[in-house]
Amino acid sequence: MSKQSMRQIAAELEISPAYLSYMLNGKRPWRKDLYQRYMGVVNTFVNREAEDGNHKEESSELSTDGGTRRGVAQSGRAPA
Repeated sequence: MSKQSMRQIAAELEISPAYLSYMLNGKRPWRKDLYQRYMGVVNTFVNREAEDGNHKEESSELSTDGGTRRGVAQSGRAPA
């Protein structure tokens, strides 16, 4: 089974891929109910993948940290 795409996740949440992208990148706030549904979709997908014999110990490909790691923007530039 391959990784679940952002478009597939957005369709399951019944929102647009653009809106999901904005929330994942910190440009829009998460509604509590929507964030809980998102986590349910992602966790269900990861658990389903593990049950299918793919025992990778990784979480979702999508992050909720606003696209930053250790203070460096995902684009490779330092934050302004």
